[in-house]
Order: sequence, then structure tokens, then C-alpha cells
Amino acid sequence: MLQRARLTYQASTSSLAPTLPRTLTISKEEYSISLHKASQLPESVKDRIYNLFHQNMAPLSKESSLEYTESSKREELFDETGRFLILRRGSGTDGHVGVDMPGALPGKESEGRDEGEVLGYVSFRFDTEETLGSRDAEVVYWYVVLCFPLLAFFLWRDLT
Repeated sequence: MLQRARLTYQASTSSLAPTLPRTLTISKEEYSISLHKASQLPESVKDRIYNLFHQNMAPLSKESSLEYTESSKREELFDETGRFLILRRGSGTDGHVGVDMPGALPGKESEGRDEGEVLGYVSFRFDTEETLGSRDAEVVYWYVVLCFPLLAFFLWRDLT
């Protein structure tokens, strides 16, 4: 992995997105957006993310070249180098929505507390790609943008 991609992979979520988490109130309802390392999401959140993916993609992938198994898709979605921007209903009771915070205790970075209904997410990772030349290219793979219900798209726009 090239130096910048390696540094970005190792970076904390607070250094990649210092303005997150953010909360927005619309019609007296709170919504939040936060950044998480895939490796630090609790299983309950991983289940919600997978279920949201499956609800949206299963009808499209059935009997196509895009068909997948749950285990292979979970492995791809939750690769240790992955990051997730997660849109949730609610902001959490203590203001913490599972992102690493500056000055946090060692080992406590982005524990991904399970707070609020997951409405949508963006999954991405930093990597390198071989080229025809002598140097690899640094890339960002932007995997998935899924939201449920449709209102979440509008919330996502207002939160970012």
C-alpha cells in the first residue's frame, strides 16, 4: 500500500472527519451522521447495515451476475479497512454516537455504540490499484449508498 493510502487507513475517524458526529433536528425529530471504522462497529449495527443492503439489493441481484451470499457480502462490506458514514434517527442519550473523539482513552476509539435506527450509510475504503506504469495509484473505493426510507436521502443532504 502506498504511503498516503497507508496513513489514511491508519488515521482515526476524528482526524478524517473532525466535524462529525453532527446532529440535525427536523420537525422535532433528531438525526445524526457519524463516521466509523468497519472493524469497530458492534454486531447489531453490522446486522442493520447488512439488512438494509439486502432489502435494497436482493431484488436486483436475484438471478443476475450480481448475486451474492450473505457470508461473502458481509466479508466485503465489513473489510477491516472499510469506513462507514452512518445516518441514524436520534442522536444518542449521552451525545456519543460511536466515533473516536480527540483525547479518548486508548483502546476506546470508535466503539460504535448501538444508538438510533440506521437509516442509511456510505461504505468506503482507501486502497491502491495496479497501473500499467511502475507506480500504483491511490484510490478511494466508494461502495454503497443506501437509505431507507427515501426521506433519508434528503436528510443526508442536509447533514453533510
